[in-house]
Amino acid sequence: MSDFNPEEYWKLVHMKKWKITLVRRQGKKQEFDNKIVSASTREKAILTARMNTMMKSPIGVLECRLATPTDLGCVPSDSCVWCRGYGKDYSVRARTYVECAKCGGSGKKAVVVA
Repeated sequence: MSDFNPEEYWKLVHMKKWKITLVRRQGKKQEFDNKIVSASTREKAILTARMNTMMKSPIGVLECRLATPTDLGCVPSDSCVWCRGYGKDYSVRARTYVECAKCGGSGKKAVVVA
């Protein structure tokens, strides 16, 4: 999944997932808060993250980017949904399929995001 392109994946999705790191600096002391939010634009994502943090003002944004599978808690799998016994009627929301090594390519190994 190292070649995953978040911009390509999220471009057709209206409500995107954003990873935002908020920071509050007070002298030498720094306080950080990481948020995953759903929003259609970067500006709305920042606003949502700021509204849902427990940090007091002033709050800065250290990072705001589209979420990757790792940010969302996805882990790689060595088998496809068919190998795991779900069958073809198992519905997965996947944008990318790669060949499954276990079933010899008869099934599709889904790289599932979100």
